[in-house]
Amino acid sequence: MFSSSINRNSQNNDIIFYQKNIHKVGVDGGILVKFSKNANKSNILKIFNLEKLQAFSDVLWLVKTNKIYQTLSISNALYKRQDVIYAHPDFIKKVKKRSITTPKDPLFKDAWYLKKNDLSFNNPAFNISEIFKITKGDGVSIGIIDDGLDVLHEDLDANIASYIDLNNPKAKPDLYLFSQERHGTMMSGIIVGIQNDKGSVGIAPKSKLYFAKHNNERRAFLKVSEFIRGFKVLNDTKVSVISNSWGTYDVDEALKDYIDYISNDSRNGQGRVVVFASGNDSYNLDKKSYNDESEISSVLGVTTVDRYDKKLAYFSNYGSRIDLATIGKDIVTTASHNKYSTVSGTSPSAAIVSSVAGLVYSVNPNLKASMVKNILKQSATFNVTKESKGYPVLNAYNAIKIAISMQNLYDVEMQMLYSPIKDIVGEFAYFDFADTPDYLDWILIKDNKYYRLMGKSQNSDNKLGFKQIDKINGLKTSFYLINRFGLSTFASEYWVLVNKTSSSVYLMNIEDKKISYKMLEIQAKKYTSDTVVFRRK
Repeated sequence: MFSSSINRNSQNNDIIFYQKNIHKVGVDGGILVKFSKNANKSNILKIFNLEKLQAFSDVLWLVKTNKIYQTLSISNALYKRQDVIYAHPDFIKKVKKRSITTPKDPLFKDAWYLKKNDLSFNNPAFNISEIFKITKGDGVSIGIIDDGLDVLHEDLDANIASYIDLNNPKAKPDLYLFSQERHGTMMSGIIVGIQNDKGSVGIAPKSKLYFAKHNNERRAFLKVSEFIRGFKVLNDTKVSVISNSWGTYDVDEALKDYIDYISNDSRNGQGRVVVFASGNDSYNLDKKSYNDESEISSVLGVTTVDRYDKKLAYFSNYGSRIDLATIGKDIVTTASHNKYSTVSGTSPSAAIVSSVAGLVYSVNPNLKASMVKNILKQSATFNVTKESKGYPVLNAYNAIKIAISMQNLYDVEMQMLYSPIKDIVGEFAYFDFADTPDYLDWILIKDNKYYRLMGKSQNSDNKLGFKQIDKINGLKTSFYLINRFGLSTFASEYWVLVNKTSSSVYLMNIEDKKISYKMLEIQAKKYTSDTVVFRRK
């Protein structure tokens, strides 16, 4: 229920503003109602003279009264009914973007956080080149709810799968409207920025972006229903991760309820990973005056670790219900009008966590959202603390390796089918070398160059790999070598073989002193001259 201590203090056009604790909220007649399963919804609307605006589910509706001054009293009356689970106004609230920007024109060389080799207390970064030897997010879709997107940006356009204006979903998007706000453009570049040598690069540059643009007409004040609508739009797409770099400090029951559904029950019960930035006001979110989206138990609440020391960044919000910390200072990304900038704050931290969640899904798409969230938290090799509260610091490489280690054969098959068209790394041929065990008697032919398969003990990095050799005449190739995560490089141990004649697919199982091959219950056919497509048998 809504307390009578909320007093009206101003009126602005068709919106009445109230003071709710420390938060300013507005109402315009909209009410969010969750009915009980057997409620006679039409009769309830008739009793209160309400108009149905939208159904977010069978039981969660947005309705409207023409008596704006009675929005609170009608909400309270609905709340008291036995056939209503909850009801509250579709509050119009101030929404804070959670980033600090510094415009300039950087390139990848300025992306310090993608180049470091270690993750340690004075270097909270990860080496993207090692991650890109495994995955670049192929086959994954990630959603963002934010203020706008430069859909023509040279580092974004090819990776934008869909974008929609939540205020006018059926209208053809106005490109200028989508370009005038840059916060969403910056978050998008962190996640899906294309690897094209034109700017920086996203952490999941082969993933696809679904973007939901919220309304900017009221400046920072937005309706709760707009965000629910954003989640509903993204829930109808292929996204497995939804990134949110905004917050209100005053989450309402309807939004929390819908986020819980998205996190736990959507995607046929698998759930979606919902990530929220915790904010940049140095607040202790455990105080009773704050009830932030990032504190919802079903989401991943993200804060920012300092770039140089084992502590949270000075601006980071914190609290016992925040789950994870990662980098978020001086992050290079895209900006509106085909430009670039750096950005700091928990906003980019949330985008980074969302990117890594996408990479985890790319190597093991069968995982439930709850499992992905646990993997991200378990990836940490150290914590940072503030006021006796500890926050694991994300280690992206560890998270990906954990996800791969959890795969069984069925998971491998599903992952291959998740993004079925993959590049051919090269052709494989058997050759009997006298100085090696039989399991290493293989030659890779790639770009008319010949490479010999080398065991882990033969390589300085203790990984299975290849060494270039002179051409061997008369070899008959029997297999295509495929990186199962979609990369065209052979600098990886994650391979499958495709029999050129039978189309059978074999997983190369790399063990300490041998390599075994297990047949998968999928097939592959030549798709183009340099790709194959996988399918069920």
